Order: sequence, then structure tokens, then C-alpha cells
Amino acid sequence: MSKQENKRFVQYGILIISSLVIISGCSFIIYFVLTKTGEPKNLATYLTNDTTNSTISSACHDFYHFACGEWEKRNPLISQDASRTTFDAMRMKTNYYFWKIIADESYEIEDSHLQNARKFYKSCVFNRDLKTTKLTYQLLIRDLFGGWKLIPSISTDTEVTDLTDLFLSILSHTGSSHLFSLNIEEKIFAINISPGRIVFDSGSEWTSIDEFEVIYNKIAFAMGVPYSKQSEIKDAFLMMIDLSNKIPIPKGIHLSELNGIISIEELQLICPQINWDYLFEKLLQETGYEKYNQLSIIIEKRYQLKYRCEKYGDIMKRGDKGTLRTMIIMEFLVQQVLHALTFYTNGTDSNSNSSSQPHFDELCISQLQNAFPWTLERHYIRSHVNETHKTEVINMFNEIKVTVIDLLSKIDWLNEKDKAFMQDKISKLSIFALYSDQKTSQEKENLSTVFQYPMRVDNYYLNEFYIRKAKYIDTLKTRLFNYNPSPLESPIFINRAYYNGRENRIYVNAGIFQFPFYNENGSLASKYGALGWAISHEIMHAIGIKGVLVDASGTRLSGLSGLILSAEIETKTSCFSNQYRFYKFTNYKALQTDTREEILADIDGLKASYYTYRRLYDKYSNSVKQDSNISLISDQLFFLSFAQSMCGHHHGINLLIHSVIIPHVMERYRVIGALVNSKEFAHAYGCPVGSPMNPETKCAVR
Repeated sequence: MSKQENKRFVQYGILIISSLVIISGCSFIIYFVLTKTGEPKNLATYLTNDTTNSTISSACHDFYHFACGEWEKRNPLISQDASRTTFDAMRMKTNYYFWKIIADESYEIEDSHLQNARKFYKSCVFNRDLKTTKLTYQLLIRDLFGGWKLIPSISTDTEVTDLTDLFLSILSHTGSSHLFSLNIEEKIFAINISPGRIVFDSGSEWTSIDEFEVIYNKIAFAMGVPYSKQSEIKDAFLMMIDLSNKIPIPKGIHLSELNGIISIEELQLICPQINWDYLFEKLLQETGYEKYNQLSIIIEKRYQLKYRCEKYGDIMKRGDKGTLRTMIIMEFLVQQVLHALTFYTNGTDSNSNSSSQPHFDELCISQLQNAFPWTLERHYIRSHVNETHKTEVINMFNEIKVTVIDLLSKIDWLNEKDKAFMQDKISKLSIFALYSDQKTSQEKENLSTVFQYPMRVDNYYLNEFYIRKAKYIDTLKTRLFNYNPSPLESPIFINRAYYNGRENRIYVNAGIFQFPFYNENGSLASKYGALGWAISHEIMHAIGIKGVLVDASGTRLSGLSGLILSAEIETKTSCFSNQYRFYKFTNYKALQTDTREEILADIDGLKASYYTYRRLYDKYSNSVKQDSNISLISDQLFFLSFAQSMCGHHHGINLLIHSVIIPHVMERYRVIGALVNSKEFAHAYGCPVGSPMNPETKCAVR
């Protein structure tokens, strides 16, 4: 069980114990703060047409505050662990768009897939109460396990007792259990059997087993188990702890005992307690793949499977099937609890009929995006981006590549071989610009299994059960049939840009194509200062500390040449590390390779984007001499756009996460660190040498 799952489990238990009221209205308040303040109609309004001492003093003293001070006031941190960035603001705008098209019943009423998404969202907003939760899980226990004697109302005479059938009920909608997990290994096209989940290990967040047991009991009782059955729940809990403990590697074990391809006959000998042929047939028949019996089988850490199966076999032999059933049913309930939103302890929305307009709920929007990504993506593309936008991004990308190749030719510490290698990699670098096309979204949508299950407005938890089942089937189908496009990809409305080294390609999602990274009517300076910088940043990863270890085809370099070049680049970043470690919350990670990589991409990306903007600015002015003040203001706008794309602040646990775990330095120091090393910035704002934003010593690698 992952740390995130443990955390959610604890939270759920606490909710049941204390019956706290969950209020989603704060999500709307956050959204209102982020969106109703409005965007500046023209970034140039932040700039003065003169160079008064007050303006220069402010910009040259702390440019982050100069650029983002007002943004932070408009986007306050409303709790002790709050976090707010421009990326959060963009995500909230996207969420609000999805809410609008879902809440508007008149929008695309003939779109059956959108109607399914609409029903799911309504169920999430209106029908997350304890009664619905309890009845839903009781119904599923009756249907999947043939009832449960601990809950007399759903007890039947057809209880499932066969170990294979018991685990099928869990594996068929998650692919994982305490005994083992099952998936398809893409590289060798085989059924992959891996170790089951471990409840307690060195990375567990549980304070104690006793605390975990309390929560475990509360979940059982909330689902309808009488308090008089507490001893049976305790026995199941202890059995789970015993069966899911981490198993150390036995001494003297041969390497072949760890991982390897085996036949189904060998698998049956390793774990005779499971009818593997029957299990494979039942699990894979829903994918439509008929040749499952021809697939290879790979087993990870076979000694673990053998050991666990023997322990399960001993339980069956000693006639303790009742406790084992309870343990497996409780495992099922735990999985359901961890992956669904908690219930409203004050009941459902007062307007919970199917015709009511659902309010904005950020948690439900997140679940909606996970359940119906391609339906939402199809509508997002149609509403937010077009071929003209795609062409604009591609043109920016190509222009920046020209600049980077030119800059590489001028680096005096690089030998000609390394220059040629890096230039070749940049020249062959490709881009995914915003989206493929609506047809691709439609294809992914049609491949999605979720539409085989009807969504019910009156039952959120049953909907979530089917969505998880559909996700697992989609994973199997995609790997079995090698779907392209793949429904397992991330949707383009996620606001991110990134570099994929295996493909030597950068991805600029449509979700980032909005303010403050893009303004439809923005100037050349504002576009290259924000979106151009983001593109440049990702391009620089192709030739960064890690990027130079891989060639243009995505193949890791053999020999020492790549390692030597990588080490040389990292050595050159020592100046940055010495500089950044004096910033708050940055002193430790400024020495880490991942952070150095990001710092280098920030600084060199800004340089490449600026030089590209200036080259195009001069080109578009048709060699006509420009007013120096106008040119200066344009440069100021470039750097202001860069800074305002990076606004963000954090409190509490999020401050700790951003200062220690996330490789990027915090937003304030991404802005300040990049600009104090830019002589072009200092010139644009007239910062005196020795002022905070124009130190005498500047760092540079390229």
C-alpha cells in the first residue's frame, strides 16, 4: 500500500470516527478568488513609460515582488498548508470550464458520452452519503462474494469459498491483491505476476498497528458489521498482517528464483492453491483477447508467491476459511474506500434530483477527469485551441531551435565533437504541439471500457467501482492489442510541458496554452517571455546534465563520452549551486543533480527565448530604427511576462514539499535566480551594478 493510499485511508477512518462534515464550498471560493479578479488586458500597463527612480528601485531590489506581489494578494493562502501557483490558477480555470459544460443540461444533449459523464458528476455531488455507501458495498459483497455471514442481511447460502474465485472478485477490478498482482508486460508481451501488496514496511506511514486496527474496525462497522462481531474482524486483521508482511530474500537463492519466464504448469506447481488457467480465462476474457493461453508468463520474486501460497494453503487446510473470507472481503472494502471520495456526513445535497444543476466541486471535477478524460479532452480542444494556435507553437519551437543551435556554436569550452552532438540532437528534436486532433480524442474515447457500464445519478460509489474496473480492463487491452493512440496516455488539458528523452520530443499540452503563459493578443515580447521560455526550458533538457547521456534516437550512449560531457556540464553548474544555496529553502537541494538540471534549463531557456524574441523583433521591424525607449519597454515586458508566469507561494506541508522533494526551486527563486544572471534583464530595467537584481558576479554555462 503506497504512502498516498495510507494517508487517504487514515483520513477516511478519521472521518468515520469523528463524523466530520466535508464542505466542498471552499473549492468554489478558491476558484472565485482566482478568476474573478481578472487578467490584465495589457501587460504593458504594469510598466511605466519612463524610468523613474521608484520604478527602477522596486524592480532592481526584488523583481519577484515587483512582478508577483499583487498576484499573491489576489491569491491568498487560506490555510496553514495551502499552496497556490499560476499553474493552480490555470488548472482551476480548466476545471471551471468542465463544470460549466457538465452543469449546462442544454449543452450537447445528443452526446451520449458526455451524458454519462454528466450523470457521474451529479452522483458525485449529490449522492455521497453514508447510507448510499453502506448499501452499495453490501450489494457488491453479496454479488461478488455470495454474501457475508458477518452482515446477516446479505448472508446467502451460496457463499464463495474457493480461493481462486475469492481473489478474482478483487483482481477483476484492480489487478492487485495481498497475494499477488497481475498485469501485461509490454516489452516481452507476457502475463506478469508480481508480489502482492505489503501493508507494513519501512516506508509505512502508520503510526502503529493498533491505530491501523482501530480504523480497520471502524470501516467494518460503518459498512454494517455488528459490534458483536468485533472478534471476527480482529482475527481477519491479524491474518492480514501475517499474510502481507514483507518476505526477505532467502539466503543462497538462485537468481532464477527472483524473476523469469515460466510455463503455466510451472506456475501451477509454485502455487497450486490457485487455478491459474481458470483465473487467466476469467480475467482476460473481458478484454476480448482470445489467445491468452498463448501468452508467456513472467513471475517476479517467485519465492514470495510460493511462500504466500503455502501460507494460504495452510489456512485452507486447517479449516479457517471463514476468517480468510472476511480478510479478503475487508481487503475489497479497503480498496473501495481508498479510491473513492468520502461521504458527506450531513447527507446529500438538498437539490439531489437528476434535473438539478450540480454546484462546483473541485474533488468531483478531479474524479470526472480521471473517469472520462477523452470525452472532456474532445470538448476542450474544440473550445480552446485550433490549427492556428498549433502552428504558432510549432513556429516558436522551430525559431528557438535555430537560436539554441547558434548558441551552441559559440560555447568556447565545448569541443567540436560535443558541439556537433548537441546540435544534431537539437536539430532532430520534435514537438507535440497542444493536441493531435479531435479524431484522436474520439478514438481513445471509443476504446474506453467505461462506456460499457451505465452511470447512475443516484449511486456515486457503484459508478466508482465500475470506473476502476474499466481502468484495469483498459490497461490490459491497451497492452494486449498495442493500442495507438493509447487510452492510457495523459489528456492534453493537463497544464504541463515536458521533455521525453526516449522520443527526443517535447510536449506542450493545450492546458498550458492560456494566461499567463499565452495571451491571444499578446505582443511578441509577452509570448516569448512566457510560453517561449517554457518551450526553451524543455528544449534545454535535451542537452542538459542528463540529456547528453542519450542520443537523438533515445539510445543511451555507450562508452565514456556521454558521461564525461555530463560531468563537465554539471561541474559548470557549481556557480549556480553556490549562488542558489543562499536562497531560503534551497540550500540543500541546490547541490542535487536534479535541481541543477532544472536551474540550468531555467537560465539557459530564458537566454535562448530572449535571443529568439530579439532576433524576430528586429526582423519584423524591417530594419527600421526603433525608438530606444519603445525597445526598452518591449524588453521589460519580456522579463515581466516570464516572472508573472512563475508566481506562486506555499505554507506548511506544501512549503516543505516544494523546498525538499520537488526538484525545482520555489517560484520566487526561479524568477530571481534566472534574472540576476541575465545582463539583458539588468539593462532593460536599468539596474545598477551591485544592486540585488544585478550582482557583480553572474553565472553562465552556455
